[in-house]
This record gives sequence, C-alpha cells and structure tokens, in this order.
Amino acid sequence: MMTDYGDLSTTELAKQINADYELILESERTTLQRYLAMGEKLIALRPRIAPKHGEWQAKLKLHCPQVSYETANLCIRFVENSVSWRRIRRPKM
Repeated sequence: MMTDYGDLSTTELAKQINADYELILESERTTLQRYLAMGEKLIALRPRIAPKHGEWQAKLKLHCPQVSYETANLCIRFVENSVSWRRIRRPKM
C-alpha cells in the first residue's frame, strides 16, 4: 500500500525526496567502505584458514557461513582493484 503524499506541498515533498536521496548516497558510500574493510579482513583470513590451493571455498563456509564464496571474492577484488579506481576518482589539477 502506497502512502498518500497529497497533503504535502510541492516544496516539502521535494525536500523529503532530496533528504531520502542523500541518505541513499551516504549509505552507498558507507557500504563501499564496509565492503573494503571486509575484503581486507578476508585477505588476512585466507592464508590462515586455507594455506593450500583449493581449500578456500570450504574453509570460508566453515568459518564465515553467512558470507558466500562469491561475495568474499568480490570484496577481495574490491580491495585489490581499489588503487586503480581511487586514482581515477582523484580530481585532476
């Protein structure tokens, strides 16, 4: 069921939309930072629990059952590639 916003002025409705959008953008920035932090921890964890090639997926499931293998690898790739995209983000002078 949708909320009826008919009683709000155009200005107030736009103000609320802008506030919602700002929260979404802030959440995205925070989420990326959390993924990077998680990726760094996964990079530290991997050699401890899976020193041999081929053990990572099973050991990850054992130690971090809520984290899928695909998500873990994505987080690790974010960290490994962060140097490249951070360089791109810097403003050019």
